[in-house]
Amino acid sequence: MAKNTMPVSHAKTAYGLLGEIARLIVEEPKRYNQHGWLQREQDRSQMQPVEYPSCGTVGCVAGWVVALKAKRRPNYFRTGDKAADILGLDVDQHDELFGSSAAGETDRQTPEHAEAGASHIRRFMQANRAQLLAKKV
Repeated sequence: MAKNTMPVSHAKTAYGLLGEIARLIVEEPKRYNQHGWLQREQDRSQMQPVEYPSCGTVGCVAGWVVALKAKRRPNYFRTGDKAADILGLDVDQHDELFGSSAAGETDRQTPEHAEAGASHIRRFMQANRAQLLAKKV
């Protein structure tokens, strides 16, 4: 990936989008911090990751949904709501998928944190497969 190049989503469904997010955070663990919605290097206002990846963006699962599919970025504290809307999630699913404990207690932005987050996403995808496949993004 070239420096400062954001990943691009080709997903057509919520299921495909979550699969892309699981892959992108495992490929580059610096992109993933389940304890902060969405932070771009130029912002530096909400969370301070250890290090920014080459694309300059760090986010949780909800943050990556928004970064990849929202037409425009919502304010910081509405990121989870916007991501849930994009994916077609109810309140309980929102809390399950986007909770700060989704990656456990691993150190943020590490391969272990990314793998734990990706495993959480995959379990959620399996449990909600039909719904996520039916939701166009």
